[in-house]
Amino acid sequence: MGVDVAVEALGKPQTFMQCTLSVKDGGKAVMIGPSQAGFVGEIDINRLFRRKDLPKVVKLAESGIFNLANAVSSRYKFEDAGKSISRSQ
Repeated sequence: MGVDVAVEALGKPQTFMQCTLSVKDGGKAVMIGPSQAGFVGEIDINRLFRRKDLPKVVKLAESGIFNLANAVSSRYKFEDAGKSISRSQ
């Protein structure tokens, strides 16, 4: 459940969170308010894209609209997965 579109116009941490949590699956959260200096908002990454939107995102990435040059910083063998976790912390 939730709304189709939520607009955050105050730029406050509380209203940022309310806006992101109030949209339904597939809804849109629009942030137009000036954010407070130093505020870092958190969102559930699983709510950013729906499965049906993934092909569109892939096409956008292929078109070069995203700078993906530095998206992968390192590669590890499966047996070295622990090293990658340690490095990310």
